[in-house]
Amino acid sequence: KSTRPLVRIANKADCVRKMSRLEQMLETLQRPTWVDGVVRRGRVALAALLVSGGLVLGCSHYESFARVQSVEVVGAEHAGQASIRHLADLSLGESLLLIDTQRSLDQVASHPWVEHVELSRHLSGEVVVTVQEHESALLLATHKGLYRVSPQGKVFVRARGGELDQVLLTGLSPELLDQQGPLSQRIISEALAVLVRVDSSSAISRDDLSELHFDPLLGFSLLMRNGTEIRIGYLSPDQAITRLDAMVQRSLDLSEPTLVDLDLDGLALATPLAALRSVPGTPPS
Repeated sequence: KSTRPLVRIANKADCVRKMSRLEQMLETLQRPTWVDGVVRRGRVALAALLVSGGLVLGCSHYESFARVQSVEVVGAEHAGQASIRHLADLSLGESLLLIDTQRSLDQVASHPWVEHVELSRHLSGEVVVTVQEHESALLLATHKGLYRVSPQGKVFVRARGGELDQVLLTGLSPELLDQQGPLSQRIISEALAVLVRVDSSSAISRDDLSELHFDPLLGFSLLMRNGTEIRIGYLSPDQAITRLDAMVQRSLDLSEPTLVDLDLDGLALATPLAALRSVPGTPPS
């Protein structure tokens, strides 16, 4: 009894030939390249869907347990941490993601000492309120009391308590302050310009000054702590202080109480106050 083999391999060459034909048949059965592209795009889409779904689920769960654990106030040297905390109105335990940050910022910014405020939230539950306060450059004497003035000329808060050892701007009448706002603001700005120029003077410094007086007719006068009066008038600050520096370099002694007039018909004149007091009928300056 004989059987017919399904594949008859005569020799080695016949085997190689048949293997080559088999490989060709397998290549024809491979999937087209576009199928691979579809598969890859499908995998990317599925991964993106899983990631976005995970983020949404994670955020929903994070909101349920992310609570305000602490509130830190930075930079409130004059305003005080208690005042800033009260204005920020942040409660421990409230949702970290649902904080009305703009409301808190607006309320903190309403404090007279606050020039700028920022609020940041951290995953740990900490909220940080960072405050930048106004700088006091000048004290303004008014009929309502003393007020602090910033280097930009803003009258921002009533002066109370300590730190009153600053130059005092006087001479602004209630009518000028209450009824002529733009004019009084210009006077304040020019007074600050005088002090800025004094900072670069070789003859005097701010520490030497007690008062900066304004007179509508005579302009500005600097009053030193030792009684010396320096009348600037309506000269520009640079012109006046440059003239004063030159006078001191030419032997003017400001350590003795002196009346210095820098705008006397284009001339500058220095007279010891002792000499003025010795002249009968001379009114005190």
